[in-house]
Amino acid sequence: MRRTCRTPRRWALSGLGTLPILATVACVATSGRRTVADAQDAGCASCHAEESHDLRTSAHRSGHGQGVGCTGCHLPHVAAGAGAGPGPAGLRRTCEECHGDVALELQLPHTHRPGTGVTCTSCHEPHHIALNGLHVPERRDACVACHLEVRGPYTYEHEGDRRLACMSCHGPHGSGNRRMLTYPDSLSLCLSCHPLLEDHDLSFPVWRDCLNCHTEVHGSRWDRALLR
Repeated sequence: MRRTCRTPRRWALSGLGTLPILATVACVATSGRRTVADAQDAGCASCHAEESHDLRTSAHRSGHGQGVGCTGCHLPHVAAGAGAGPGPAGLRRTCEECHGDVALELQLPHTHRPGTGVTCTSCHEPHHIALNGLHVPERRDACVACHLEVRGPYTYEHEGDRRLACMSCHGPHGSGNRRMLTYPDSLSLCLSCHPLLEDHDLSFPVWRDCLNCHTEVHGSRWDRALLR
């Protein structure tokens, strides 16, 4: 069995003589959890080999290494009755147990609310998840799978940040701003990427709402400047 923590060092400082013992106990406890999880997962992998392989090469591998294996999210078939499924608290609650920051974002005023059919796995493949949450191509594909009106193709794309894609402008889990925008108004949002507007005098109100003119914000089939 591969150890997951370092051999305890001995400290010479007065009063720290018990720390190596505590570190050893923690190491044994962690290794014990891994042994149990690995034994359970071996049984799952006998039928679910692809999912098991993907899990071990995904961002969830770190959690798996601490003893969170298949049964951390799924009930075993015997316990589940008809078949394995999300843990007893439900799919979203299972994710929130580790992703508390996202759980807070889901409480913001504008979000993908429960009941809309959108769950964590609508966008995130749980077994082969990228280190940054979504593989780069999926950051657009996951959104346009539901938002068909902005799929395109467009003659003139609003490229934004190719790495962030839709998340250049929208918070994927929740936002305090309408349409889940990352800024409270269109001017602030546009200036975050287009700070130099030499032909726009922002002292005039008409120039302070970009959507007065640039209505095709996702892309245009007729105008390079994304004008109406």
